[in-house]
Amino acid sequence: MTAKKFFLVLLLLLVLSFVGVAGAYTWGSGKSEEKAMTVSDLKAERDVSEEAILKLKKAQSDAENVDEVVAVLDRLLPKEKEQDKLIADIIYTATAEAGIPFSQVASFSFNGGDEPGALSGTTQVKGITGVYEYPFNVNINNISYETLLQLLREIETNGRIIQVDNVGISPEAATSNVNVQLSMKAYLKP
Repeated sequence: MTAKKFFLVLLLLLVLSFVGVAGAYTWGSGKSEEKAMTVSDLKAERDVSEEAILKLKKAQSDAENVDEVVAVLDRLLPKEKEQDKLIADIIYTATAEAGIPFSQVASFSFNGGDEPGALSGTTQVKGITGVYEYPFNVNINNISYETLLQLLREIETNGRIIQVDNVGISPEAATSNVNVQLSMKAYLKP
């Protein structure tokens, strides 16, 4: 074999090697793209599965919280008027927390008469089906404005929904204190 033939054989092998490398590169790129698409599809499926798992966990957590929510709603909107608790919450708790002695609570009265029925004295709340309001009044004598504001805060943070409809303030003779008439509504959902 002459040097010229040897050179041509080597040159042919070199060209075949380049063609082989280029073919292998093209084939490998195609396979890589296929695998990349498969991996991408698997990641998308995993993301969807993770989202579904998170939704299921949230639903489970929400279901566990339903009992707590029902208990809070029962406290905020009791099924009965619970006049004794209402009196205790307003007269004994809210006034005590506001620093008002019991002797300064002049009166506490419920609207609707003295009927003993479960819904006597209540009226249906307009626009909210199944919720009733139960109006009542409280008169407190000889308190300061600061004490009145504290009493209103205590009523607001009470364990039951109570709305103050009207506040009547009249000055106390010979002091800077006032007499207060509060018209309020408690709510229930029988």
